[in-house]
Amino acid sequence: MKVQELRATDVVVNPTIKTRKGELDQDTIDRLALNFQERAENNQEPQMQPGLVRINAAGKHEIIDGAHRHAAVMFVNEQGGIKGEPLPFLAYVVREDDMDAIVSSIVANEYRKATNIFDRAEAMQKLIDLGKTQVQVAAIFSVDQATVSQTLAAGTLEKKYVKAVLEGDMEQDAAIVLASMPVDSAKRTEIFDLCIKHRNRIDEVMQRREIEKAKEAADVLIKEAKVKQDEAEAALKAQVKVIKSADNLLAKTKDELELAEGRKAKEAAMKAAKEAEKLIAATTKALDKAKKRKEELTTKAAAVKQKSKVNPEEVKRQAKGAGVTSVKNAPMQRKDFIALLQVFYEDHKTGTNLLPQSALDLLATLEAMLDGEKSTTQFRNALLKFCVPDAVQAAPPKVAPKAATTK
Repeated sequence: MKVQELRATDVVVNPTIKTRKGELDQDTIDRLALNFQERAENNQEPQMQPGLVRINAAGKHEIIDGAHRHAAVMFVNEQGGIKGEPLPFLAYVVREDDMDAIVSSIVANEYRKATNIFDRAEAMQKLIDLGKTQVQVAAIFSVDQATVSQTLAAGTLEKKYVKAVLEGDMEQDAAIVLASMPVDSAKRTEIFDLCIKHRNRIDEVMQRREIEKAKEAADVLIKEAKVKQDEAEAALKAQVKVIKSADNLLAKTKDELELAEGRKAKEAAMKAAKEAEKLIAATTKALDKAKKRKEELTTKAAAVKQKSKVNPEEVKRQAKGAGVTSVKNAPMQRKDFIALLQVFYEDHKTGTNLLPQSALDLLATLEAMLDGEKSTTQFRNALLKFCVPDAVQAAPPKVAPKAATTK
């Protein structure tokens, strides 16, 4: 299908084809409108993702996908458009009876690009609104009917539950369980409060990593301030020597030319000494500020570490006792895994829980490999050293070829 430019005012919204919760989100519209304006000002295509419309029986362009984008285009145009020109609405256009094209577009542009259960629910709901049954939707998306039913139910959750999942405070499985309970269920509120109370520890992990980065930056500032302070003190000492030398010259000579040169040298040295004193004061202040910042970060890191001491197994036990039948972790992103590695490494390289050096080397090498700083061979060697401490990691000896024999 070819993308077409449509006048936004010529596009109508079919109220039976719902968005999530059956309504548009104003925050999303405002964010999209601002993004459209910024991209247009940078000579980029304002609308990155086309919508999907069909030509209905009345000959009108009717939105199937892209209601928020269309509302954002309308808003931009109400504000005067882009450089005085109305912004078009970009969309794929299909016939009303071309259900295959409609379904293919929803599968490709909505379901497969969905990043969470709510986006998948919205794609499924659109097919339901277009007349498909749950059995048909299950076949289209290659899932079972129970998954369709659960996903559609999760799509009806109130905004606070959606926000909790999207921000990482609650697992998507817990959202499915909540959606299966009555809205006014006390157990529903209890489980939600439990999820919020024992939120994913990765939040604390990432927070601690940011604190560590800030501490590293503070260390750099401390080092730079100390270097400048040492340079200023050295400069002051040098100028003090010049002043003393000038004083000795002035005390010994009566030659007018030498006296004039001595006074001039002393005056310049005293001026330079005052500048050095000012610089020492400034660098001392900067050094104290950087040290104070590092102390604050150290205290903050200790507080976050203490807060994050949650037993995940206990959380699961309580959740299951409260009625959650499916409590499991979401797939972890690479950056989150690296963050966990770093925190674990920092926790066990000193103190009473000190790990053997081979284990520390293995963790550090794994993190470096994931960051692209170490090769797989280097990681293999570290793993081998950890698993088989006495293993010889050198390359296998070359075997000389057998001498050729003649018959």
